Amino acid sequence: MAQRKTTKPIKDRTKQQAARERRPIGRPPVKPSPDDPQAVDRLCQLLIGGMSMTEACAQDDCPARTAVYAKMAADEGFRATIARAREAQQHAMIDETIEMADAATPENWQVVKLRIWARQWRAAKLAPRVYGEKVEVGGSAENPLTLLIQEVQGRALKPVQIVDGEAEEAR
Repeated sequence: MAQRKTTKPIKDRTKQQAARERRPIGRPPVKPSPDDPQAVDRLCQLLIGGMSMTEACAQDDCPARTAVYAKMAADEGFRATIARAREAQQHAMIDETIEMADAATPENWQVVKLRIWARQWRAAKLAPRVYGEKVEVGGSAENPLTLLIQEVQGRALKPVQIVDGEAEEAR
């Protein structure tokens, strides 16, 4: 009786196995400090290019996300630099909305509309001076602006009318 050879089918590699094979051996790369001007410039370029902070900080040549947020909390100048990059990012994202609207089809217009709305909302939150809703507070001659000012001693509310920038007691 001859022995029959059985061969096992070769299984497809899983994503985890493939990732393990690509992973370099040794110490993981050290992330640059948020104090490194080149790393901060690279981070700002990625932000302006449309990446989120999480995506940009995942790059090996950018500082870690937690280090960036800690530096933003501690350093006003650094916070202003990141804010300027994010404002420029919103200009780029709003420019993309025109292309998205032009590429919309009758089949996908609702999806495109939602994507445009999400970008507009984000732009309004990250660059409110440019893309936020304009709110004007003012009165007219027939309906002047009235404020209630709390007296410190009496703790009573007294109506006050604003006339030519000056507060007067309402009658």
